[in-house]
Parts: sequence; structure tokens; C-alpha cells
Amino acid sequence: WNSKTGVEAGNPMLGHERGVTSISITTDGRRIATAGYDHTVRVWDLETRLQVGYSINTDGAVEAVAFSPNDRYII
Repeated sequence: WNSKTGVEAGNPMLGHERGVTSISITTDGRRIATAGYDHTVRVWDLETRLQVGYSINTDGAVEAVAFSPNDRYII
């Protein structure tokens, strides 16, 4: 979404099978990490709007996701 206009800024990024609970963006603004009720964490390239690599699967819903200060790790 465009934060100034509130208008959708492109097609949705598809991948999560249930609701998204958390989003984190890298300091350079190139990638985001998403967490969801489908028990996964995913990393996305904002330019291509595609998932990067494989999803991280967990035993339960993931309620929060964040990049480390140097963007090297997801915590």
C-alpha cells in the first residue's frame, strides 16, 4: 500500500496460506520478512515481489518477526 494515498501499490505477494501477523523491513528497504498463522516465516524481495529462498517452518503460529540491526539474521 502507498502510505500517503492509501492505494494498493501493486499486486499482493502470494505465499502465506493464512493471515500475516508481522512484517519487518531491512534497513536498506530492499527486503521484508513476514510471519504468519500458517506457521511460516518468509523473506521477500520488494523489487521483484517474489519470495527469496525457502520459507522457515515452525511448530506453531509466528506472532512476530524482525531483522537483526545489521539485517543479517531474522529474530
